[in-house]
Amino acid sequence: MSSIDVIIPSYQYGHFLRECVGSVLSQHGVGVRVLILDDASTDDTPQVCKELADSDKRVSYLRHQANKGHIATYNIGLDWAQSDYLLLLSADDVLTRGALFRATTLLDRNPEMSFACGESIVTEDPSRHPYNPPEQIRCEKMGSLKWLMRFCESGMNILGSNTSTVVVRTRSQKNCGHYTKELPHTADMEMWMRLSMHGNVGMIEAKQSFYRQHHGAMHHSYPGILDIKQRNAAFDSFFTEYYRSLPDAEKFIKTAKHSIAKEALKVAQALCFLKMDTRHLEWLKFAHETAPLLYSEISRNWKLLARDSELLYRNS
Repeated sequence: MSSIDVIIPSYQYGHFLRECVGSVLSQHGVGVRVLILDDASTDDTPQVCKELADSDKRVSYLRHQANKGHIATYNIGLDWAQSDYLLLLSADDVLTRGALFRATTLLDRNPEMSFACGESIVTEDPSRHPYNPPEQIRCEKMGSLKWLMRFCESGMNILGSNTSTVVVRTRSQKNCGHYTKELPHTADMEMWMRLSMHGNVGMIEAKQSFYRQHHGAMHHSYPGILDIKQRNAAFDSFFTEYYRSLPDAEKFIKTAKHSIAKEALKVAQALCFLKMDTRHLEWLKFAHETAPLLYSEISRNWKLLARDSELLYRNS
């Protein structure tokens, strides 16, 4: 039986913890350890965690005396992990039945894989969505370069709401290192690219988790241009580290930068045509700085739009 360590960071999510931890402890066919990391919550998280740890010896609980932030909390969990595999599971998400068995079995059968991931059911309430997983484990096996190119072509985290399905080979994670503190919004995006450089990827054709939608979710903290700037920074961080070991690195960089810039230009056009305010100037400037060669090749309509922006050309 394969072993897996499940790291559950939690801040103000005491009301979600019982359902989340319960979905881990009820997994069959794997040896599970759980570490709940309470980042100095002020709700009932300490009481809930104590009850969970007291009721099952597989559960451990660590509380920070002061808030360290989610990236530092993640990295403490990575240092704790020592089983065959690990999973970083958001405290507001829930695993589907058999999710860990499917992932670990796939990784057991394919030692060249660094991690396996699957799909999620996006919902406000997991209890409203009964799910019967497939009996057979089916997946798409993807090489490192194909996986990375998908990120570059999309300009974003292709896992999206599926991040709580990523089961990682612990050895690969230790080789890969910690999450990057300078990327508070896209550290996971960069991590999935980094891990792919340490092995192939398995994409399981099954719903592996319930991704809970709610107003307090962390991703709401980076709206608009803050989100795209963090995605651009994730690509910069990854390419800085792996440029020399990545075949035809310039091709990947150009693809990623063009994807990011094209998205920024589309937003700029929409804002300009709506004539709501001058926010389009910031998006235009960002697009120009991200991919200046692409910007010089854009269509006449884009050039007419850009002509209105003295701010854009003042420093170009």
